[in-house]
Amino acid sequence: GLRMVAESYTKAELAKKIFDGVPSVPKADPNGPNPPLTMPAYHALIGQEELDSLVNYLLSLAPPQTKSKKDAW
Repeated sequence: GLRMVAESYTKAELAKKIFDGVPSVPKADPNGPNPPLTMPAYHALIGQEELDSLVNYLLSLAPPQTKSKKDAW
């Protein structure tokens, strides 16, 4: 979901996906069903400042990093 977006995309990649949209998602398995994931482009609906704010918000939803044993020492 949206909480995992920070693990999947850089800030620039996420901004590009929002701005340009995602017309289709390639299949992970060529024999599997078509993914039901598409998103319209928002370039005509959002300004740069709004885009930056939206990207920063989405990236802020990432779950907190768990400390490794090395960090605990």
